[in-house]
Amino acid sequence: MKVGCTSTAYRKAFPPFLHSTWSPGIVPTMPLTRPPPPPPKPVFDEFSTPPDFNDNFKKKETTKYMNPCQVEEKESMRCLDKNNYDKSKCEYFFLQYRECKKKWLADRKKLRQQGQL
Repeated sequence: MKVGCTSTAYRKAFPPFLHSTWSPGIVPTMPLTRPPPPPPKPVFDEFSTPPDFNDNFKKKETTKYMNPCQVEEKESMRCLDKNNYDKSKCEYFFLQYRECKKKWLADRKKLRQQGQL
């Protein structure tokens, strides 16, 4: 069968997007190499959430914003300011902030399930 064939069977078997990049007899292959594994996650010290934060959180006004990871947040913003907002240089601080928030949200979920929050 010719490449320029316009039969119905050929058009069904080989959609138009394949005509320019694929030719009969050449089978596209996947690369044999795998991407490198991701780097290991860093281990952080104890986060900055104060021990009485949940009690203060219960007493706060509805519209008041309270952040248990305020220190990590400020450190990440300070890093951005210092490095001219180059996010690649502040990944450690972003990861630390994310992990702090995850831990805090997990703690809140557990307290809610126990009826303490």
